[in-house]
Amino acid sequence: MKIVVVTSASEASKKLLSLVKHCKTLSWATAWATENAVVNAALDAHEKIEHLVVGTHQYFTDPKVLDRGLGIEKFKVMWPNRLLRSTTLRQASWA
Repeated sequence: MKIVVVTSASEASKKLLSLVKHCKTLSWATAWATENAVVNAALDAHEKIEHLVVGTHQYFTDPKVLDRGLGIEKFKVMWPNRLLRSTTLRQASWA
């Protein structure tokens, strides 16, 4: 594996977009997520997702990200009470 130093947000975004586009599978965990190009690309590539865990730490996660993840089987949410739940069991909107 080649390690590359990333020094700016735009450079990180560009690299992550490339990785999502070219990877065969995707595993990702994050404390929270907001709607942006990288998150949208990952959710659009839902067939590549092996594991995708999104936290809701201090309620920073954008409800739009949770809504988009509802239909993705391997999308899981870590609620503020620290329970890991499958979003496929939930039918309610977050808006």
